[in-house]
Amino acid sequence: MEKVNDKSHDRRRVIYWALAVFLAALLLRLIVIILWAPEPLYDWVEYLKLAKSLAEGSGFMVDGIANTIRAPLYPAFLGIIHYITGGEPYRTATILQSILSAFTCVIIFLLTRDSWGEKIGLTAGIIAILAPDLILYNAYLLTETLFIFEVSLLVYCLYKHSDKLLGWIVTGLLLGLAALTRPTILFFLPFLFLWIYFIKKVKIYKLLLIPLITFVVITPWTVHNSIVSGSFGFVRNDGPVNLFIGNSENATGKDCYLEDDPRFNSELSETEKNSKCYREVFNFISKNPLKELRLIALKSIFFITPTGDIYGISKNYKLPNIIMYFITGLFFEFILLGAVALCFSNNIKGISIYWLYIASVFFVVLVFFFQERYRITTYPTLIPLAAAGWAFLSGREQRKRKVIIVAFIMIIQLILGLFALALRPDIIVSIRKIFA
Repeated sequence: MEKVNDKSHDRRRVIYWALAVFLAALLLRLIVIILWAPEPLYDWVEYLKLAKSLAEGSGFMVDGIANTIRAPLYPAFLGIIHYITGGEPYRTATILQSILSAFTCVIIFLLTRDSWGEKIGLTAGIIAILAPDLILYNAYLLTETLFIFEVSLLVYCLYKHSDKLLGWIVTGLLLGLAALTRPTILFFLPFLFLWIYFIKKVKIYKLLLIPLITFVVITPWTVHNSIVSGSFGFVRNDGPVNLFIGNSENATGKDCYLEDDPRFNSELSETEKNSKCYREVFNFISKNPLKELRLIALKSIFFITPTGDIYGISKNYKLPNIIMYFITGLFFEFILLGAVALCFSNNIKGISIYWLYIASVFFVVLVFFFQERYRITTYPTLIPLAAAGWAFLSGREQRKRKVIIVAFIMIIQLILGLFALALRPDIIVSIRKIFA
C-alpha cells in the first residue's frame, strides 16, 4: 500500500513540476512575442505566400508558380491559421508556436528526469525555459519551433518506448512528420538503425517497420514534387543546390548566395539545375580535395563554437546579440562538461540516442553547410547534457578530477578558437561589429 501511495505521490510531483515548467516557459515566450517583432526573413515571406495560396485553395504556389523546394507541413500549419482567421496569421502563429515551445520545455524536463533524476531534470527544464533560441524563434515564422517540438517527441519516444511495437509505429509517424517539416531528419535513420540494432538488440526485419511508416507518410508529397518538377526529391527538390552551396569554389562553410549558383539560371529546368549541381560538386571535390577538407574543418568549428553572425537576429538588436553570444558560449561549456562527466556514468547506453541524433545533425552540416538555425535543432539532446554538466560542476565530490576536466575543456576551447581565427580572420570583424 505504501508503494502505491509513493508512486501516486511521485506521479503528482512530476505533474506539478511539468505544469510549472510549462507555465513559466509559456509566460516568458508570450512576453517576448508581445514586446518584440523581428524583421521578416526571406524564408518567412515565402512561407506566408505558400500559406495564403493554400488557404485560398490555389495549391502549393509562390507568386502563381508551383513550389517544390519547401517542405509542406509548416506552410500548411500557417495556411490553416490563415484560413480560420481569414487574415494575417502572424500573431496567432507566434502564440501557437509559444505553446509548442513550452511543451518542448516540458518534454526536455521529462526526458532528462527519466535519464538522470529529478534534480538534473529540473535543471534542464530551467535551461530550456531560458534558452534564448527557444524563446526568440517563436517570434519568427520559420520551421524551427515546430521541428524542435517534433524532435523532442521523437527522442522521448525512442528513449521511453523503443522496446514496444507501438513505440516503433509512433517513431515512424514522428519521423515522417518531422521530414515533412525539415527533410534533413531523414539522415537520422541510419544512426537510428545502429542504435536499435546494436544497443536495443532488435532484429533487422523489425527495423524495417520504422522506415516503412516514415516513407508511407512522405510518399504522397514525393509523388507530388516529382510530377510538378519532373525531378525526384523525397520532400524538397533543392538538395543538390544546397550541396553546391556548401561544396564549391566560393563556398564559405555557411549558407550564402553565390554568383554561380545554378538557382539563378532561369534557362535551366529543375532537373538540369540539379544535374549541374551534382557535376559541379563532384568536379570541385575531385580537383580540390584540400579545399574540401578546409570547408569540412570550417563547418565543424562553426557547429561546436558560437562564431560569426549570431542567431540571425537583426543587427539593430545589438544588446540581445551580445547577451546571447555570451550565454551560448557558457551553454557549450556546460555541454562539454556534461559530455565528459557522463563518460563516467553507468547510463551510457541509455543516453547514446542523444549522441547519435547530434551526430546526424553534425553529419548534415558537414555534407551541406552550417547555419545557427540548424544547430538549435539539437537542443532537445544538448540541453540534458548541459544540465548534467551543471550538476557535475555543482557537486562537492571529486573536486580534483573536476578541476582537471574543466582545465582540459578550457584548453580545447582555446585551441578551437585559435584554429577558427586562423581559418577565418573575418570572425574578428564579426565580433567587432557586435560590440561596435
